[in-house]
Amino acid sequence: MIAAEGGRRELVDLLVRQGCDLSLTDDDGNTVLHVASIKGHLKIVRYVLSKKLVDGNITGLCNRTALMAAARFGNRKVFDLLVKNGSDLSTVDSDGNNILHMACIGGHVEMVKYILNNDCVDINSRGHNEISPVMLAANCGHKKVFDLLVRRGCLLPLEDRNGRGILHSACVGGNVAIVGDILKRNIVSVDSKDHDGKTPAILALECGHADVFKLLVTNQGDIQLFCENGNNVLHMSCALGHADTVKCILAEGLIHIDSCGQNQMTAVMFAAKNGHKDVFDFLVNNKSDMKRIDENGNTVLHMACIGGNKAIVEDVLSKEIVDINSRGQSQRTPAMMAAACGHKDVFDILVNRGADLTLVDDRGFGVLQVIAMGGHLQMMEHVQNSMLYR
Repeated sequence: MIAAEGGRRELVDLLVRQGCDLSLTDDDGNTVLHVASIKGHLKIVRYVLSKKLVDGNITGLCNRTALMAAARFGNRKVFDLLVKNGSDLSTVDSDGNNILHMACIGGHVEMVKYILNNDCVDINSRGHNEISPVMLAANCGHKKVFDLLVRRGCLLPLEDRNGRGILHSACVGGNVAIVGDILKRNIVSVDSKDHDGKTPAILALECGHADVFKLLVTNQGDIQLFCENGNNVLHMSCALGHADTVKCILAEGLIHIDSCGQNQMTAVMFAAKNGHKDVFDFLVNNKSDMKRIDENGNTVLHMACIGGNKAIVEDVLSKEIVDINSRGQSQRTPAMMAAACGHKDVFDILVNRGADLTLVDDRGFGVLQVIAMGGHLQMMEHVQNSMLYR
């Protein structure tokens, strides 16, 4: 199997002549035929088939055949060889996906065309989570496959088990041309929501597709959307670190840079908490208010210490707009936050800048007790040494 995966045809032949068992399977149930088909090693697939010791239709991982594996990874020559040798085009895997679903994921347009021409599966068949082939093509960003399915008359106004339609799928895939095509057809609302309340725009943001997001906004998509816990799309993009989408949102001018989300946190706080320096810098350069505090009393410095990004912490400290010993949630200082999260480098920066390690929180816990609660053994030893030498 290892030789087959690496495309070592001569080595496979040597091992077979030495008596190795071609019918063995790995932990996923895959045979050597599956392994070679996944990697697209045509000569090895032909050799294994010639030995007639492995059933061409034997199923492996998720009850998929070697043919399905070849389709999934777009290996057309292997696909053709397996079909020629009698592989079954009608097999369905344990997720409910058929050969057409696999080919649409793989994005090989000629393979998809062959399957459709043989009329062996329904073009609108539902696979995993009730997803149709055209949804998979859109979800994977395969424009040529998408176009082929549309020309062949597939149904576009369908929803999967999660309530996501073709536009949701296309926004996850991030192919602007597919999204634009769907919008022009006017078959689904640009602000349609899935069962979790997520619109296509939110999914585009989650995946970091700024160009798709901008296209949706241009087509009257609602930018003033709120996601989970009262956070808007700006907060979400900052938390995920998608700088391009942050720039796009602010350029539209419909969401204020210092709008508050969960716990009254601002966008710059989300960027700092999640350690995204490029987003943080962009917000600071665009005059984000660094002096805001959230409803728990946390400052941007507290958030930066939780995030553990040294550059952000140093940047905040250099601006001298936040007291290094300011009290946040549970009356904890930034140094306590860094220690509790196990961020040794950030903790050292604060200590070197004069952070007071004798302070306690609202329960009377000092920095060592806070670390103990987090279970950071190395941090405990490091802080003990820092306090000893101070």
